[in-house]
Amino acid sequence: AAYGQVGGTAGGGVVSCLLTDPRCMLSSVFFGVFGIVIALMKDVPDVAGDELSNIRSFSVRVGQDRVFKAMRRLLFGLFVTFGGGFLRGAALAPTKF
Repeated sequence: AAYGQVGGTAGGGVVSCLLTDPRCMLSSVFFGVFGIVIALMKDVPDVAGDELSNIRSFSVRVGQDRVFKAMRRLLFGLFVTFGGGFLRGAALAPTKF
Protein backbone atom coordinates (compact mmCIF):
# COMPACT_ATOMS: atom_id res chain seq x y z
CA ALA A 1 0.00 0.00 0.00
CA ALA A 2 2.87 2.37 0.79
CA TYR A 3 4.88 1.35 -2.26
CA GLY A 4 6.03 4.43 -4.16
CA GLN A 5 5.12 6.88 -1.43
CA VAL A 6 7.58 9.46 -0.11
CA GLY A 7 6.71 11.46 2.97
CA GLY A 8 3.09 10.34 2.89
CA THR A 9 2.33 11.61 -0.63
CA ALA A 10 1.86 9.27 -3.54
CA GLY A 11 4.13 9.67 -6.58
CA GLY A 12 6.79 11.84 -4.93
CA GLY A 13 9.56 10.51 -7.12
CA VAL A 14 13.30 10.47 -6.71
CA VAL A 15 13.88 14.22 -7.06
CA SER A 16 11.19 14.95 -4.49
CA CYS A 17 12.81 12.47 -2.12
CA LEU A 18 16.23 14.06 -2.59
CA LEU A 19 14.89 17.55 -1.98
CA THR A 20 12.64 16.82 0.98
CA ASP A 21 14.16 13.94 2.92
CA PRO A 22 17.67 14.47 4.34
CA ARG A 23 18.16 10.73 4.81
CA CYS A 24 17.50 10.15 1.12
CA MET A 25 19.90 12.91 0.11
CA LEU A 26 22.66 11.77 2.47
CA SER A 27 22.41 8.14 1.44
CA SER A 28 22.48 9.17 -2.23
CA VAL A 29 25.60 11.29 -1.66
CA PHE A 30 27.28 8.45 0.26
CA PHE A 31 26.61 5.81 -2.37
CA GLY A 32 27.37 8.21 -5.23
CA VAL A 33 30.83 9.00 -3.85
CA PHE A 34 31.35 5.34 -2.95
CA GLY A 35 30.50 4.38 -6.54
CA ILE A 36 33.05 6.85 -7.91
CA VAL A 37 35.70 5.38 -5.61
CA ILE A 38 34.87 1.86 -6.76
CA ALA A 39 34.93 2.83 -10.44
CA LEU A 40 38.31 4.53 -10.20
CA MET A 41 39.89 1.93 -7.91
CA LYS A 42 38.81 -0.89 -10.21
CA ASP A 43 40.99 0.56 -12.96
CA VAL A 44 44.16 0.88 -10.83
CA PRO A 45 45.42 -2.74 -11.20
CA ASP A 46 44.96 -2.67 -15.01
CA VAL A 47 47.43 0.16 -15.73
CA ALA A 48 50.10 -2.07 -17.33
CA GLY A 49 47.59 -3.70 -19.66
CA ASP A 50 45.96 -0.37 -20.51
CA GLU A 51 49.34 1.12 -21.42
CA LEU A 52 50.20 -1.88 -23.62
CA SER A 53 46.80 -1.64 -25.34
CA ASN A 54 47.16 2.13 -25.68
CA ILE A 55 44.03 2.76 -23.59
CA ARG A 56 44.16 6.19 -21.97
CA SER A 57 42.27 5.40 -18.77
CA PHE A 58 42.19 7.82 -15.84
CA SER A 59 44.77 5.74 -13.95
CA VAL A 60 47.11 5.77 -16.95
CA ARG A 61 46.82 9.54 -17.41
CA VAL A 62 47.06 10.55 -13.75
CA GLY A 63 49.18 7.72 -12.42
CA GLN A 64 48.41 4.54 -10.55
CA ASP A 65 49.86 5.68 -7.22
CA ARG A 66 48.14 9.09 -7.29
CA VAL A 67 44.73 7.60 -8.07
CA PHE A 68 45.11 4.96 -5.38
CA LYS A 69 46.14 7.48 -2.71
CA ALA A 70 43.43 9.98 -3.70
CA MET A 71 40.68 7.35 -3.61
CA ARG A 72 41.95 6.00 -0.30
CA ARG A 73 41.80 9.52 1.18
CA LEU A 74 38.35 10.13 -0.30
CA LEU A 75 37.03 6.86 1.11
CA PHE A 76 38.56 7.59 4.53
CA GLY A 77 37.00 11.07 4.52
CA LEU A 78 33.66 9.63 3.48
CA PHE A 79 33.68 7.12 6.33
CA VAL A 80 34.84 9.67 8.91
CA THR A 81 32.27 12.26 7.82
CA PHE A 82 29.30 9.92 7.73
CA GLY A 83 30.47 8.00 10.80
CA GLY A 84 30.67 11.29 12.70
CA GLY A 85 27.22 12.19 11.46
CA PHE A 86 25.81 8.88 12.70
CA LEU A 87 27.47 9.34 16.09
CA ARG A 88 26.12 12.90 16.34
CA GLY A 89 22.64 11.68 15.42
CA ALA A 90 22.86 8.91 17.99
CA ALA A 91 24.00 11.34 20.69
CA LEU A 92 21.17 13.77 19.93
CA ALA A 93 18.47 11.10 19.63
CA PRO A 94 15.89 11.05 22.39
CA THR A 95 16.17 8.15 24.78
CA LYS A 96 13.39 6.19 26.45
CA PHE A 97 13.75 5.13 30.07
